[in-house]
Amino acid sequence: MDNIKPSIRKTNSIIAMLLLIEKNPILFLNSKSIDSLENFLAGFTTAQYSNDIESNESDVFKSFFDWLKIKKDYASQQGFFGLFNEIFDDKSAIEKYDEFYKYLNDYLLEIQYSST
Repeated sequence: MDNIKPSIRKTNSIIAMLLLIEKNPILFLNSKSIDSLENFLAGFTTAQYSNDIESNESDVFKSFFDWLKIKKDYASQQGFFGLFNEIFDDKSAIEKYDEFYKYLNDYLLEIQYSST
């Protein structure tokens, strides 16, 4: 997603952080895996909440979650990463990480073009 250029210095955007992580995961994660990504995002959102940082990103992430359930024709009461681990149960943590970014980029392209 080269057309979205987040700044590493100051961002409160989950999507911007995800795009930064995609470019250089080892800079942010202890390993390139879906588990490390989940842990990072839990910390990131906790920091936002703890510091009263306003963000509409939870709505964007929820719509990504809903979009993924439709794309994969999957009904689940799991949270996002629980659902993701169920859908891609046969894949390794690294493969799940790659699938996450494949679907995130597809989603971002779809919403970008639908809003123009």
